[in-house]
Amino acid sequence: MKQVEYVNPIDPDKGAVTLIEAVIVFPIMFFIVFIMMMAGNAYYQKARVERAVVECTLDAASRCTNPFLGYVIEHDAVPHGTKEVEVYPYRYIFPKEMKNIAAQLESELTNRISHMNSIAFKGMEPKIISPPKLDLNWYVIASYIDTECSFKVQFPIRMPFSHENVALRYYVHLREPIGDAPNLIRNTSMTEDYIERFAGKYRDKFIEIRQKIEDITDIFR
Repeated sequence: MKQVEYVNPIDPDKGAVTLIEAVIVFPIMFFIVFIMMMAGNAYYQKARVERAVVECTLDAASRCTNPFLGYVIEHDAVPHGTKEVEVYPYRYIFPKEMKNIAAQLESELTNRISHMNSIAFKGMEPKIISPPKLDLNWYVIASYIDTECSFKVQFPIRMPFSHENVALRYYVHLREPIGDAPNLIRNTSMTEDYIERFAGKYRDKFIEIRQKIEDITDIFR
């Protein structure tokens, strides 16, 4: 009678190797997934700040073009008259009025970033490095707003022998033009009317200069 040899389906050596692989691979995979989740959260925070910068910059440029928008956004209604809202009719002659609008939106942007939450991981909310700045560059015909913002997002981890958490630092810059050609034309026409009316003996000279300017501009048309 032939003797049948019994084979153990569970190889103890193979099981030991699998256990060692699991002990090494699982922590590494967990660490990689954890880092990817935190990196995604940091990128999301960066996108939130960039959106706030874009919205406040566009809002500032729009309000400089049309000051009525400030009242509409704040009250969610159209004003019944000019007495209820600052019109700033000569804002292109006195740009200080537009600088006040930019300063208001600068404070709003700072407040929005300061009150953003951390979403997934505690302590990963955006932290302002230097206060946001909305700088109005006024050149009468071609004006624009420069917005700058520096912030950081800290990870809830710390490198060995370090006293600070790992952090990603970001810098956001946006330039938005301000254009209100109809209002500029109205102000220019108003200035011409005043000069023609009160220039007195210089009125004819002014008309002559204006005619020369028109002749020069006709050459390039």
